[in-house]
Amino acid sequence: TFAEYSACVSAGGCSALPNDNGWGGGNRHVINVSWSDATKYAQWLSNTTGKKYNLPTGAQWEYAARGGDTGVWPGGSTKARCAFANGASAESGLPWANVDCTDMAADRTTPAGMLSANKFGVKDMIGNVGEWVQDCNTLNLRDAPTDGSPDLRGSCNQRAVRGGSWFSPPADLRYAARLMQRRGDSNDCTGCRAVRK
Repeated sequence: TFAEYSACVSAGGCSALPNDNGWGGGNRHVINVSWSDATKYAQWLSNTTGKKYNLPTGAQWEYAARGGDTGVWPGGSTKARCAFANGASAESGLPWANVDCTDMAADRTTPAGMLSANKFGVKDMIGNVGEWVQDCNTLNLRDAPTDGSPDLRGSCNQRAVRGGSWFSPPADLRYAARLMQRRGDSNDCTGCRAVRK
């Protein structure tokens, strides 16, 4: 969240507090952070707590997002997904919107924890903000690691973002969806999540 990231900035572990687009900071997911910013946050958290934190690998992220589900998306249908994912909804007026969903904030993120939890008790994995993971940009997953480690083949100047965002169409709000961004890019659709080893 912005509050958690702000602690890193105040302690000098992170460069600067990113712009919240006027949506409000506090308990909203941090946005406008690059992959490099996100890894600095995880390093600061490790140094501060004495425990090892990192960005999740793509496999770790998907395991947590699925929460034991083997389907394509949370809830099993485009309508049921609405309880778990803040994506482009009917109110957004976007041509790719999921018209089955209504949204309390059609043009921005919602505060953390507002969506339903999966069977692991984890919230906000799908939609709201896409989350940086360790994996590099690869053309396919055919030879990807099968032990949960990051896929570091291909171009590591680009990194994977998982989960879709408040701006995403239904196709990007699937467990398996992955987008690639340059590791130095930041935008209001992308944030991060740290995992503890």
